Amino acid sequence: MKLRFTKLILFLAACLQLNTLAQVGSDCVDSLECESSWIGLSEAEQTAVFQFAEDYKAFIHLARTELSFVSEAITFAEVNGFEELTPSTVLEPGAKIYEVNRDRTISLMVIGEDSLQNGFHVIGSHIDSPRLDLKGRPLYEDSEFALFQTNYHGGLKYHQWTNLPLALLGRIDKKDGSVVNVSIGLDVNDPIFMIPELSPHVDRNRNSQTLGNFIEPEDLDPVVGHIPDHIDDGDVVDHVLNFLSSEYGVTRADLVSAELALVPAGLLATWDLIGG
Repeated sequence: MKLRFTKLILFLAACLQLNTLAQVGSDCVDSLECESSWIGLSEAEQTAVFQFAEDYKAFIHLARTELSFVSEAITFAEVNGFEELTPSTVLEPGAKIYEVNRDRTISLMVIGEDSLQNGFHVIGSHIDSPRLDLKGRPLYEDSEFALFQTNYHGGLKYHQWTNLPLALLGRIDKKDGSVVNVSIGLDVNDPIFMIPELSPHVDRNRNSQTLGNFIEPEDLDPVVGHIPDHIDDGDVVDHVLNFLSSEYGVTRADLVSAELALVPAGLLATWDLIGG
């Protein structure tokens, strides 16, 4: 989320037209000893900053993977007058167009008046974020617990993902061509997933280890369930599979073609210090 926070700060300056570089001298650019951008903001500008931040929080609460980002971006674009590009679309000055590629990337275009030979403006950004992707055959049992096998995506610090409430997001493409969207853990009433860690007094040997080897990538397997399937005399994995079948209509084989990821769960909090 740090990359997205950086983008937020940069975008705030652009949206408010603060022109921060013009307000500071060359010494700031060279030494990075700059005056806080908050200094000199009017009350109206500060209100605009916080309102933008609240809107941004609401957006990324739902847009935590590429799939969900594109879905939310389409809604945002259409509310702001963009229309989907089709073979019959007429590209005329002032037209606002968007195009989606396989539900995972989105391009938004505002058609200008000048020829392309005179140049054009391009802003590019990645829309992925650190997460744990489920492997093709993710579900397994260990010590009477059902767990998911995962691959990490992005620059994760592994130890920061233990004892952290996680949500499962993504989609499952079934054999019949239908698509099942999955979202578990974003709502406060949803169950969550977690990679548990032992308490310090039980696991004293780890106190001598460095953060680099304290948690390894293969340790990042969250607990999915721990209650056996008493009805059909099955194990804990059977219980999880029965839940997936009843709630989403999917089977174990369907998980092979699924695109599911674990991300931090719950509502985004406002990390506040005195004064902002």
